[in-house]
Amino acid sequence: MKKIIIPIAVASLLMVSCGEANDDSVKDDSTSAHEQSQGDNSVEEKIMIDGYAYYGIKEMNSEGAVSIEEMNAMVDSLGMFEGKVKAQLAGVCQKAGCWVTLVNPDGDDIRVFFGEHDFLVPIDTEIGKEVILEGKTDVDTFTVEFQKHLLDDEAASGNEVPQEAYDAITEDKVETSFIATGILIKP
Repeated sequence: MKKIIIPIAVASLLMVSCGEANDDSVKDDSTSAHEQSQGDNSVEEKIMIDGYAYYGIKEMNSEGAVSIEEMNAMVDSLGMFEGKVKAQLAGVCQKAGCWVTLVNPDGDDIRVFFGEHDFLVPIDTEIGKEVILEGKTDVDTFTVEFQKHLLDDEAASGNEVPQEAYDAITEDKVETSFIATGILIKP
């Protein structure tokens, strides 16, 4: 009986330890992929196009961009906009650089997403910089949960977010956002 139990126990231990090693290697691969994606967007590795630092998944140049006001007028009349827009940077996600906001003279800042984190911008990008984005507008419904997630991002970056800001979010919010395939940032 001992001759049967001991080999089974040893085999079980080997399977468990191999399984743990595989789990760790998966975690390490995802970490290195995340670190690699962070490195791909570092300031040292930026690509310069027409005097701007470029980040994105689709090649672009600085020609043919319209103003935020022109983009807003197209959204109002056509219900959407697709193309390039020139604007001033109002904010950058301080957690990963996965979104930015643009100054909108017509109202609230416009939030720009980079697909499903298809690319990132440096989190230390200076606010107020001139940017040119290529992509399209999208009418989004930001759930209460997502709005609070954005506040969590702000808090994670070291900014103080009062409880009142969380408490003020009580319903979904519909707003126009911009889905970018590329961004040029003026140095």
